[in-house]
Amino acid sequence: DYAGDYRFGDGTTYTVTARDGRLFVRVMGQPEVEAFAEAEDRFFLKIVPAQVGFDRGPDGRVDRLVHHQNGLEQEALRVAADDARASEEALAARIRLQEPLPGGEALLRRIIEDQRRGEPDYDAMTPALASLVRQQLPIIVAELGRRGAIGAIRFKGVGEHGMDIYEVRFEGGATEWGLG
Repeated sequence: DYAGDYRFGDGTTYTVTARDGRLFVRVMGQPEVEAFAEAEDRFFLKIVPAQVGFDRGPDGRVDRLVHHQNGLEQEALRVAADDARASEEALAARIRLQEPLPGGEALLRRIIEDQRRGEPDYDAMTPALASLVRQQLPIIVAELGRRGAIGAIRFKGVGEHGMDIYEVRFEGGATEWGLG
C-alpha cells in the first residue's frame, strides 16, 4: 500500500519501496534507508530521528505521507512514477552541469538583506528552515551586522543534493551559503 512516489510542496520527491517484506524510503538526492514499523501506517528510521506516517484517502488507498523530524511535519502527496523520475533527472542534470538556478545571486542578496533587517520571508522557506531561522534570527541579525555590507558573490557549484553553493564576501570576511 505504501510503495510509490510522493512529492513535497517544494518539489522534492520521496520514494517508498517494499522489498522482501521490508520498507525502504529515499528522499530525492539521498541514499535509501530502511523504515521500521511502529504502528499501522506508521514507521520510524534508525539512521536519523524521524518517523514516516501514511494517510489514506476516503477510498482506503494511501494518498500521502507525512515525514516527522526535529519537531516538524512535512506532507508529501502521492505522484506518478514518471513525475518523480523527471524530478530526479532534473536534479541529476543540474548537478552534472553545475549551473546555478536562474536569478540565484539576486535572490541570495535579497535573502541576506531581509535577514540583516530581521525581516526574513518565512513563506519562501521550507517549514524546517523557517523554524530554524525563527529560533536563530537574533544571532543571524547580529552576525550579518558584524560582517558589514555585501561585496562580491561567487557561485561555487551545485552540491550533491542540489543546493547552489555560493561564497559571499562581506566587508568583514567571507561566508558560504547554500540556496535550494
